[in-house]
Amino acid sequence: MHVLLPEGPALYYIVALLFMVPFLLTELFCSVAIVRVLRRPGPGQEEKEGNRQKKRAVNIICMLLVMLVFNVVPFILMPFLKDVIKVGLTTTAFTRSTVGSSVQAVLERELKSEAV
Repeated sequence: MHVLLPEGPALYYIVALLFMVPFLLTELFCSVAIVRVLRRPGPGQEEKEGNRQKKRAVNIICMLLVMLVFNVVPFILMPFLKDVIKVGLTTTAFTRSTVGSSVQAVLERELKSEAV
C-alpha cells in the first residue's frame, strides 16, 4: 500500500513543525524545570550556602541546553529561508552539529576535572 507523503518543501515544513519544534520545546521545558529545582536550597540549607554537586549539575544541564539549541535551531529555520540562504545554512548546520557534539564532550570533561 502506498502512503501519500508530501513532496518537496512541504515535507520539510512538516518535519520542522511537527517533530523538531515539539522536541525542542519539551527539552527546554524539562531542562528549565530541573534547573529551577536545583537552584532552590535544600531542607536545612541557607540561601547563600551552595552545594558543589548542584552547581555542577546546573552547569551541565545549561551546557547541554545551549548545545541542543545550537544544533537544532538551524534545522528548524531551514524550511522558512530562501533557497540561496538554504544552501549555505545546510552545510553550516551539519557542520555545527558535528563539531558541536565534539565540543560538548570536551566541555563535559572540563567540568568533571573542575569538580575534582
